[in-house]
Amino acid sequence: MNTKETKKATSLRLNRGLYLKIEELAKKENRSISNLLETIIAEALNYNELNKETKEAIKELKEGKGVKFNSVDELFKSI
Repeated sequence: MNTKETKKATSLRLNRGLYLKIEELAKKENRSISNLLETIIAEALNYNELNKETKEAIKELKEGKGVKFNSVDELFKSI
């Protein structure tokens, strides 16, 4: 996850047992509850924010710049 992006605060009302389970898992993984929940939700929704370099590379390809390959083998042969 991009930790430099602006975060939006929210609150949740959770069953106490569920919260305790989340808290236990967060402690086990040495993470904050917020970080653990954000990761679980992002994975469940298949959400991933592209970083600046990836966005620039996609823009470059859309503008007809850069190098395109028809296969992975073709890509590796060029390296």
